[in-house]
Amino acid sequence: MSASFAILQRVRESLAIARLPRPPMPTASGLPEIVDSLAVFRDAVNALGGRVFSPEPDAVVGLIVERARNAGAGDLMAWDDLPIPGMADAFARAGMRVLDAVLPVEASGRTERLALLEGAAVGLTGAEVGIAETGSLVLASGERRSRLAWLLPPCHIALLSRTRVLPTLESVFVAHPNLCVGSAEVALIAGPSRTADIELTLTRGVHGPRELEIILLP
Repeated sequence: MSASFAILQRVRESLAIARLPRPPMPTASGLPEIVDSLAVFRDAVNALGGRVFSPEPDAVVGLIVERARNAGAGDLMAWDDLPIPGMADAFARAGMRVLDAVLPVEASGRTERLALLEGAAVGLTGAEVGIAETGSLVLASGERRSRLAWLLPPCHIALLSRTRVLPTLESVFVAHPNLCVGSAEVALIAGPSRTADIELTLTRGVHGPRELEIILLP
């Protein structure tokens, strides 16, 4: 038996019995813990260069339109399954066009669609979970949830339920063990896109959005 085979065999055996530690989880009776997670999350996002908004229920649609307009959106991309009633009508009234982010199978059609999508100033998505410790978002792409919506536009606006902000990455997998099931891709996003050259000069927006704004839903 080769050394590499033996190592892989030990990994396979360990995976069969591995268990994540169960961290303390916020509960209905632990309201201060939930509040603390939201505060830690907000501070971590701000430190990474993102912004967090916490609108009242009746102000959510207006805030989304306001932030999209502030980012210069005439055209934008949005996931199809966002649970925000009246949002499509609000975009139409504001003169904004929501583009279909699904790419055709044919090469020629894909090129034309990508050329159109490159003009979108904003990508609007949901988020599965927020991680307070790192200020990160967990996004799951798939049918009706194009990853182009959070990769291509210069501004990414993410909608996240306040109840789905958890303390740590470990607590995410404990609370949502099937998070990756049925998704084409699961990504962790921490702040706007940053790239540094050899002189450590940071540049935003080279490999993703220059701006990240998170709207916490009630």
